[in-house]
Amino acid sequence: MDSGFMLNLTDGSKPTQDVIKTKPMPHQDYVNDRKPLVSFASKPRPTAKQDGVKKPAFLVVRKKASLLQKKKMCEVKSFSSTQPQPISSSEKSKHGTESKKLLPNDAEKSGAETNVMPKKKVTRKAASKRKSDWAVSDQSKPSYNNTGIISSLFFKNPEIPSVTKDYVEATEENVFSSQSFSALKIHRFLVATLEKDLNLKQMTEAQSRTIPILLDKKDALVKSQTGSGKTLAYAIPIVEKLQSITPKIDRTSGVFALVIVPTRELVLQTYTWFTKILKAFNWVVPGYLIGGEKKKSEKARIRKGMNILISTPGRLLDHLSSTQNLNLGRLHWLVMDEADRLLDMGYEKDVARIVSIVQEHFVKEGSFGRRQNVMVSATLSKGVEKLAGLTLTDPEHIKLSEDDSVNQDQLVTPTNLKQWYLIVPPKLRLATLAAFILWKCTISTEKKVLIFMTTQDSVDYHAELFNRVLAKREDRPSISFYKLHGNMPQKDRTSIFKEFRDTESGVLLCTDVAARGLDLSSIDWIVQYNPPVTAEEYVHRVGRTARVGKCGQAVIFLAPPETDFIHRLANRGISVVEKNPDAILKTLTTSWSKVPQTMEQAATAVQLCFEEYVIESYNLYEMATKGYVSFVRSYAALPKDVRDVFNFQSLHLGHYAKSFALRDPPTQINTAGRMGQRNDRVQPFNTARQRNPALLKRAAAQALGSEGTQHQPNYYERQAMLSEYSSGMDPAPAKKMKVRPTSAAALEMRNPC
Repeated sequence: MDSGFMLNLTDGSKPTQDVIKTKPMPHQDYVNDRKPLVSFASKPRPTAKQDGVKKPAFLVVRKKASLLQKKKMCEVKSFSSTQPQPISSSEKSKHGTESKKLLPNDAEKSGAETNVMPKKKVTRKAASKRKSDWAVSDQSKPSYNNTGIISSLFFKNPEIPSVTKDYVEATEENVFSSQSFSALKIHRFLVATLEKDLNLKQMTEAQSRTIPILLDKKDALVKSQTGSGKTLAYAIPIVEKLQSITPKIDRTSGVFALVIVPTRELVLQTYTWFTKILKAFNWVVPGYLIGGEKKKSEKARIRKGMNILISTPGRLLDHLSSTQNLNLGRLHWLVMDEADRLLDMGYEKDVARIVSIVQEHFVKEGSFGRRQNVMVSATLSKGVEKLAGLTLTDPEHIKLSEDDSVNQDQLVTPTNLKQWYLIVPPKLRLATLAAFILWKCTISTEKKVLIFMTTQDSVDYHAELFNRVLAKREDRPSISFYKLHGNMPQKDRTSIFKEFRDTESGVLLCTDVAARGLDLSSIDWIVQYNPPVTAEEYVHRVGRTARVGKCGQAVIFLAPPETDFIHRLANRGISVVEKNPDAILKTLTTSWSKVPQTMEQAATAVQLCFEEYVIESYNLYEMATKGYVSFVRSYAALPKDVRDVFNFQSLHLGHYAKSFALRDPPTQINTAGRMGQRNDRVQPFNTARQRNPALLKRAAAQALGSEGTQHQPNYYERQAMLSEYSSGMDPAPAKKMKVRPTSAAALEMRNPC
């Protein structure tokens, strides 16, 4: 804790002796039972001349203070305006040297009450620390009634820097065009499906400029803002061409169109769009391949046949190398959606390998027809342009900004998207996030929130914590919390994605697995609790709201040393407005408690409630430590080109531990996160199971049901997953350790008999 306690005697009198102030140990809440020892040396030293008998020149007997022998002799003042004054050096000299702080547990371990304690040398550093312990407490620093914990959320925080506002010339793109789908040269049944079934009568600007080019059998490189209808921009030409083939194709004719996307959720979403627009052409069959599903059932679908295949790159490569029935020799279309992300985190080799396999199948089948290639994304990196030069043939560059002279590095966000940023001290992060959730989900009408976090462990922990504390409260509307990340079973990912997409209110905590291409209807707020590394990732995150002409809002949490990220966004054409976090914390006075409270009192009550839940539940504590450790490791592993903004050396690890509702020092948290054990807590582990791995495996199988035989990655494997974009392949087998040859002499030493 940042400070000590303010003590008063219960009878209102002042203590006659010095009371040594004791600071709370980690996870030890109450100080009422503590009986600190004080030293008394007020009498003059006895000498031989005074008594006539030889006695020791110095004798100091330490005993317990009589005023502290009563039970519950002192109380903790909450939000007191009276402040204890530091004890002067002259008063300290009356009673001699301060005695060592001793807790009752230490006395019990020694077997008896210790009367004489060894004199301890006080160093300059220890003296200054002891002096700081007696410092006058700040009035704005709240304390918690009936406990010895003072949650100093508003004390010793870093100064909030003033951010100069940069002039930003935003690049604008028109979302809708004046053309309708009936103006296109496509089948009338397809037009009827779009207008009547999907209620789409007017094309977006991306669709009106892309569809005619693709119908003319040209390659295209499309760059358009998020939520501009890019999926239909390539799906409509594919359906139009396949339905017009004579004689009619069927599912056994082979794969004619291949769509590669980075995430499983985007695969399912793209497959759904193809299913909807193929309603009038049921002889054209779409299909998909994703990781997490049974490979045997996917092989059966491939043998049955499909004409349009949507897949993640890793799963597709897996089947291309192991499934003989998957033949791409008749491929007419190759589409790479979210092309820039496909090249990140090792996907570049996968995509290049897929392109070469497609060409091999062409030669093997003797197909010499021209294949159309399309690359689509809201942001195009240099790697995409390089791959486009190898894959695309004389492509059409489709850029939707009104001014063609705008720099290629400029990014575009929807014009109806309001963007804010909060500069929040690390200790106030958790309370501010909780205040924002309670404000939006219980008071405001904007009740659908998407929260981005960096690591999977952080998502797991916060989802569990909020479900316990914020989900259901008396006389308050209930809040539904969901979580989504790349290490969840595919069945859970699919169900949560569909459930949150269809709900009217709720909070989804996720990693960047949900930042690409997902069309989650009616998202009111995007909260970036952990900031993205690049401006491109920022654009994709905020692009989950304000889609297809709708309104939306986004807010990003930044620590005081991270404010330069605002200038980076401004340099890329993104304007963000500052918002005062106190305005959000003040909503706790009405959303958290019906009793009138100040902002500091309400925020402290929320923080202490979180901390108490973590203390009482070992599983929640373990999740908190894992989330904290994974956050610190991910921050330390950021690339060098962003460390001028996100500098690991600027992290106050103790304050960030507070944001995870942890009271332990960072070194102990790190040990607990790695080892899963603590010194002051009895571990609820079964030693018999620890000795018998078969029992552990059987218990896991019973808990998981039919999925007990599936591979469950442990914590260290999850930490190794730097990319949230699952390749769809099974986890790589563990590397075998090399066994060093053992000499005969060493063997004899091990087995002397």
